[in-house]
Amino acid sequence: MKPMGDERTHYLLALGMAKATRTDLVDAMETGALDNDAWARMLHRCRSCGWPEGCADWVDHQMESGAECPPSCVNQRRFAELRARSAQARRDSDIAVEAATLAMARAERVMKKAAGAR
Repeated sequence: MKPMGDERTHYLLALGMAKATRTDLVDAMETGALDNDAWARMLHRCRSCGWPEGCADWVDHQMESGAECPPSCVNQRRFAELRARSAQARRDSDIAVEAATLAMARAERVMKKAAGAR
């Protein structure tokens, strides 16, 4: 059995992969999509991976691009799930803001109409 990779190295690789794929780990933690145990499992899988040099090169070339996680990443599925949940949360938030804005505009019209009727 091959030894686990260095904790710090793989922590940084996982953060780099998140950044390169625009996976918002802070949002995932805040919304409950990712907890400490799940993050620890992701790091454990990363430390077990045999692709650290290739990963580091890939991350260096993809930084800020919003690329899809490469198939060789052992956390590819998890990064995709977190990105999808974050995107859905942003869409839901946008819909809620739009609905609230419309409701406020209707309320203002009703109040103006009521004030004019006095």
